[in-house]
Amino acid sequence: MVSSRERIEAVCLHESGHFAESVKLGVMVGFKESDIGYHAPRVIHCPLSLRPNKFEPNPGSIFTSFKAQEITWTLPILQQVARVAVAGGVYAHVIASRPIGEGTGGDWDQYETYYRIAHKTLHAHPERLDATELWEWATNEVQSDLEKHPELKDLARKRASQFSQDYYHPFLDFCDLGH
Repeated sequence: MVSSRERIEAVCLHESGHFAESVKLGVMVGFKESDIGYHAPRVIHCPLSLRPNKFEPNPGSIFTSFKAQEITWTLPILQQVARVAVAGGVYAHVIASRPIGEGTGGDWDQYETYYRIAHKTLHAHPERLDATELWEWATNEVQSDLEKHPELKDLARKRASQFSQDYYHPFLDFCDLGH
């Protein structure tokens, strides 16, 4: 997942996409940009996992102070949560030319959890989309924003570069050993 500079760049761009859309979510639900941070590459132990391997590699992630159980869910908030979830894959695809959907399994899982929580409040909402339709809508919206606003790509590259310097710098020398 982090075996080359290109893969590291894609991971960093992926996370910068989540970061950008999380800033918008924070405005909606009450956390600040300074409440968003990055996790370095790590291995996560999942003791309740149904999979035989209870350890999962995680090449990087963001975290926020978002508390899904403590907010009043609205359709716009659910839509923004979907945008946060898809943004990583979209940014990596559009900016780093990674295959669409690469490395988004965990994003879908997190989104699906939030969708289920929101569904309890929004189940009767006439405009509610099913989870997959909302995911596809959000993907189109984030792609459209990147096309319309090239400055988003520049900001993503800056955030990704900083993320890479802060968390991947030790790996970059190893990437160069095989060349």
